[in-house]
Amino acid sequence: MQRKPFYYGILLAGICMLAACSSKMPKELRLIPNDASTVICINNDQINTKLTTAGISIDSVIQQLIKKDTGNSELVHQYQLLQKAGINFTNRVMIFKTTKVYANKSYSNFLSMIIGINDSSKLSAYLTQIDYLKGRDIHKEKEYAFIQMDGKGIISWNKENAILTMQDYTEQPRGLFPDSIMRVNETDNISQVDELKKEVNRYYTESNSASISVVPLVKDLFKQSADGYFYTNSTNALSTLNMGMLQLPKLAELLNNNITTGTFNFEKGKVAANTNFYPNKLMKAILQAYKSGKVNTKLIEHYPSKNIDFAMLMAFNPKIINGILQQLDVAPLVNGFLDKSGIPSDAVYNAFSGDMALVISDINPKNYAQNNNQWGKYLLNMAIGNDSSFHSIMDKIAEMGFITKEKDTYQSGKLMRDMHLILFANNKNMIITNDSALLVAYNNNNAPAPLSDNVLQQMQNTNTFMYSDIGKIIDEFATDSSSSNELIHHTFKDIVIKSEPFNGTNTSSNFVLRMQNESQNSLVSMLQLFPYISDQMQKNRAARKQDGKGNPESIFNVPFSSRLGSL
Repeated sequence: MQRKPFYYGILLAGICMLAACSSKMPKELRLIPNDASTVICINNDQINTKLTTAGISIDSVIQQLIKKDTGNSELVHQYQLLQKAGINFTNRVMIFKTTKVYANKSYSNFLSMIIGINDSSKLSAYLTQIDYLKGRDIHKEKEYAFIQMDGKGIISWNKENAILTMQDYTEQPRGLFPDSIMRVNETDNISQVDELKKEVNRYYTESNSASISVVPLVKDLFKQSADGYFYTNSTNALSTLNMGMLQLPKLAELLNNNITTGTFNFEKGKVAANTNFYPNKLMKAILQAYKSGKVNTKLIEHYPSKNIDFAMLMAFNPKIINGILQQLDVAPLVNGFLDKSGIPSDAVYNAFSGDMALVISDINPKNYAQNNNQWGKYLLNMAIGNDSSFHSIMDKIAEMGFITKEKDTYQSGKLMRDMHLILFANNKNMIITNDSALLVAYNNNNAPAPLSDNVLQQMQNTNTFMYSDIGKIIDEFATDSSSSNELIHHTFKDIVIKSEPFNGTNTSSNFVLRMQNESQNSLVSMLQLFPYISDQMQKNRAARKQDGKGNPESIFNVPFSSRLGSL
């Protein structure tokens, strides 16, 4: 029977929602090494309160899904066994990722999930009943016990917590890394089973000072009250990047220890998330030296269509590109290549001001089915910085025949027009679109504001702003009027993402997913979708089965216990 990752995702999400995480400093952080690249915590203390107020619970949603799904008659029993497995579903859940790089330049990514338990004997009894784990020994160490699934996974536990750890091992091809005299080195074999045991062992045995609980930014993060928390550190990602044959000078210094922290909340009528990016010393110096401005709302205020699907505004200092290249010690190489091509490198970094806008509107999949060049409209506008720098670049492109020049304006050449790319540029803007009428109307600059005052107001004082009308897009792509499609349409409204300029310490960003029902908690609105979607999936599977196509299996076809064992 095929087990699809989507099914495992449903189970993982269900466990995360059932478990709780307080807004105080979680004790589980002591089990997480301080070199973890990602940490996620779900605070179900607050979430459960919100759901209870609305008269709903995760358990009731799961029960309703089970009743609607008729593909597995044993599912109710399997779910009941899981609830009696000694797992503390009133406790918090932590998900974290670590990475280990080996001497042979292969590496392992370890993804772990911590859940609370209230009876370790019940848990061990439950695990040994899982088909996948039957016959496997329970190994007991001083601080914990564990069952080794294989080289890809271990389930471990002590009196308070259980940790499910999965390993994704990436092996470098043999002979990929020659030595200094070009002799091909054979890579050493790595025992995935042993490395997995070593990784899990350190979760329980390392001192508190080696855990992520002592990291100052983590401490500050959990002082806030939120439904969920997340933390990322770029250091481990850098380790895997350094495995490649192309290793840029100073790349480690630039990317090491850049940290992002954030919280998210399910509020009335919206899901809101706030993040803070804390750059390292070198990255901070670059951001300080090449400060970005604020978005130019005039680039979008008179876009000639009320049917906007997606809009993005951005303001940055293009010279930061050269600044980064300088820090990586590759600027001479890049600039030399540009100079040889006839385009002065200084012109590239000065040609544009850094203000830009991208708008996608009037999406119509039905038109696309008839003509793949008429799926909708888009317009990209990049404001011009230094005139002479811009003209020196555009004149060179005109010599190559890609564009045409008339006085101080440029337009797309035949090749671009054949690709349905329309370009217009003057001393103020360079515009690329796929609709000539849209270009004319946009340049007239007299159309009424395409977005609401609320959205336009949120653009103020940001250096990046993105907006998408999710409800409209769902309408445009919906192929039928089924109850699930109708419910999805009446659930989601739009999404707004915005960030502020670097303040000398960090960059703050805000994400808001707005719902159609502004008076109902957003999590309740989303949970109400699940039974309808499950019902529609059942109908679709039944139709495919009748036509002799597809797999008729149920969304819950694999028992919960078997799924846990195969994770």
